[in-house]
Amino acid sequence: GDLESGAYPALDALSAKVTSTKLERVRQVKSRMTRLTARVTQVRDELEQLLDNDDDMNEMYISRKMVAESPHEAKTPGVQRTFTSTGNQGGEYGYEGISKLDIEELEDLLENYGERMSGTCTRLHALSEYIDDTEDFINILQDSHRNKLIQLDLVMTSLTFSITLLSMISSVFGMNVPSGLEDDSYAFSQILAGSGVIAAMVFVAFLAYSRKQNLL
Repeated sequence: GDLESGAYPALDALSAKVTSTKLERVRQVKSRMTRLTARVTQVRDELEQLLDNDDDMNEMYISRKMVAESPHEAKTPGVQRTFTSTGNQGGEYGYEGISKLDIEELEDLLENYGERMSGTCTRLHALSEYIDDTEDFINILQDSHRNKLIQLDLVMTSLTFSITLLSMISSVFGMNVPSGLEDDSYAFSQILAGSGVIAAMVFVAFLAYSRKQNLL
């Protein structure tokens, strides 16, 4: 109960926003759940082994065995010792006082504990699946963010290439080599506009190609 009351809110908070603090909290919850699952599973297996072996259940009647094996009669007035060790000649389970009804009562008790352990295992399994689902959701979310960053990097790379092309054209016309355009009053604005249009067309072409290839 305490584990579940702390685990589900922590997982929901982590799904809403991933932070290092929330990740550490979920890690601690998962570690506790793993240890508890191992202990509960071990107890459940031990109970199943006891239920499958009547001799083991017979050995659980320690106080009756001590009375049956005692060499002295009970001293308490009005109380008579009824449990005597008879080996194979006595009761069905080796001791006259330990009857089949006693074993059935013990089986009911062990089955009750076994059902509780099975219910606990079921709840832990459900919590484990919820943790796995949360981890899958976070991985998908992280992959989505990573893809967006890759797309942004692709756009910025395309823009950088276009600006580099514009800078190259400017560098060519910036050389001290006569080109015949020095006396043209409209040459600068025409070259600047043409270079801008070329750079924009190259950038748009990159974006169109990226969308066609499902990269954006």
